[in-house]
Amino acid sequence: MTAPDPGSRDAPASVSSPAFSNLRFPAGLTAVYALLLAFGLSHHEMWHDELQAWLLARDSTDPADLLANLKYEGHPVLWYLLLMPLARVTTSPVAMQALHLVIASTTVFLVARFAPFNRLQSTLFAFGYFPLYEYGVISRSYALSLLLVVVACIFLRDRWRRPVRLGLALFLLSHTSVHGAILALALLFGLVLDFVLHGRALVGGSSVASRRIRAAFLLALSGFLLLVAQLLPPPDVGVAGIAASVVPTLHFDAIRFTECLSLLPFVFFFPLGRDFPFWMHNVPGGFADLGALYSVPVACILLAAIIWCHRRRTVPLAVYLCAVAGLLAFTYVYYSGSLRHHGFLLVASLVLLWGRQALAPSPPSDRPSVLHGHRRRTAVRSVLLSLFLAFHAFGGLRALGVDLLLPFSLAQRTAEHLRTESLDALPMIGDEDYVASAVLGFLEHKPSIHYARPDRAGSFIRWDTTRGIPVTDTELLSRTAALAAREGGPVVVIRNRPLLLPLEQFPEIRPLVSFTGALLFDANFHLYLYDRSTSLPPEAVVGKR
Repeated sequence: MTAPDPGSRDAPASVSSPAFSNLRFPAGLTAVYALLLAFGLSHHEMWHDELQAWLLARDSTDPADLLANLKYEGHPVLWYLLLMPLARVTTSPVAMQALHLVIASTTVFLVARFAPFNRLQSTLFAFGYFPLYEYGVISRSYALSLLLVVVACIFLRDRWRRPVRLGLALFLLSHTSVHGAILALALLFGLVLDFVLHGRALVGGSSVASRRIRAAFLLALSGFLLLVAQLLPPPDVGVAGIAASVVPTLHFDAIRFTECLSLLPFVFFFPLGRDFPFWMHNVPGGFADLGALYSVPVACILLAAIIWCHRRRTVPLAVYLCAVAGLLAFTYVYYSGSLRHHGFLLVASLVLLWGRQALAPSPPSDRPSVLHGHRRRTAVRSVLLSLFLAFHAFGGLRALGVDLLLPFSLAQRTAEHLRTESLDALPMIGDEDYVASAVLGFLEHKPSIHYARPDRAGSFIRWDTTRGIPVTDTELLSRTAALAAREGGPVVVIRNRPLLLPLEQFPEIRPLVSFTGALLFDANFHLYLYDRSTSLPPEAVVGKR
């Protein structure tokens, strides 16, 4: 029997074929990453920001209703649209984590397969703080932003032969997060600049290619414009919602400017200068604890070094500077943000490294001295990149370890207690509302609870003017009594802090149980039972968990 010709289309795939060899490392790394991330997700206690997205997708009647509800959120729609079909199949928010696992793992595979990194760097990237923890364990839309940035970078190589798919990637990227939209706009600017400088000669006089490129540019730009239209806030948006982030800071504030600039060295050298578990706290300026006199000069030196190293790579450098300027401007003018938002400064660096090869490959040279110098500079850059990624890998693994050891939020444990003690069928009132909503996210068959602050029933939080100011303990008791009167029976009170009332003077409200020790400072829970009858259910036993 004659062996098939290896070059024949009928020949069986060989395990030693180049295509298979190119997939072994990405597949192996992705498998290890996915297993570790699945373990982390299964032990991560989801918090109110994660559950808010799930409740919006679950309880919005259709995409139009979802868009109307998102007007109060300040977030693009794509993540929620992906969640809506899942929420129609199951009421368990674990489905959201499963989707997040797929998105994050796909990103790692694509980076390992296509990024201009060696195997060590791809591995360090996968287990870095942002891919592993902030955009991995915590299920938010930012993982989708990172995935689409990677997809856009992959498409850069064939940007003029197949421009529409790149335009589509940028369109979708604009609808993942505001920070993702800034990166999409920076990439679009770079593509226009690249077309002006080099693209015309590559396209030549082809009218078909020119139409495709114009269509791709319009597609990418329309994504950004549609995002702006979607995020225009309604007139009744509340001061505690997105109003604070849509009132621009147009005057010069030296302290705010310094805090924004100090983010640059922080994202490169993370987690130096920060003490865990404070990574989730909303503290502008990663090196603020080391002093602005330290961080600002380091930021200036880093920017100068980046500009010098890429001074001959006009397009990728322009994309990077545009992205950094846009991200810092948004941070200064609109929203100071937290660590998950600041991580996009590091994602901009990923775009620069990828674009350095895809947008401006090194010209060949026959001169030995030039070739030797180029290799030496490449080796130095590779070592520095590995060092920076090692910092992030240390931060990512440590953050995961802390999350495994300590509960991030106690909402799920609170919901489990309510089910175990058969209290989940009773009417409930929650305060603070945005924290109590996380408990509802785990009560899969309960459609809503009554929120004390806006004094209305609901599931997801609507950040409108009816929320008003936080209620006092006395006001909470009054609204609980009114709810009990309407329902004709006892009411469970869910608080993220203990009542400060002298309970001996209010026999109708009794403490049930407290869950404390969450990493997130406002994700502890205290349960009370309001019952005007003289008898107390045997389940209502005072305790502390």
